[in-house]
Amino acid sequence: VITVGSGKRSWKKHHVVMRDMVMYLLKPSEDVPKEGSFKVILLHHSLAQVARLYKKKPFVFSLKTADWSEYLFSTS
Repeated sequence: VITVGSGKRSWKKHHVVMRDMVMYLLKPSEDVPKEGSFKVILLHHSLAQVARLYKKKPFVFSLKTADWSEYLFSTS
């Protein structure tokens, strides 16, 4: 389980599945994901790095995608 921050930095827990160059963010309460109930992030030409300037949570890294979207991930 990983915590993901979105636009307003509201952190939500997700299960993460990576297959090829695609990351799927699934809600932890779902055993079998339903159509449209998960987020797909394309990783091709993406950059992940430690979010050193983000101090509110420990162990945070950012993911910037090819379409200029940015996600923050927090893990243990």
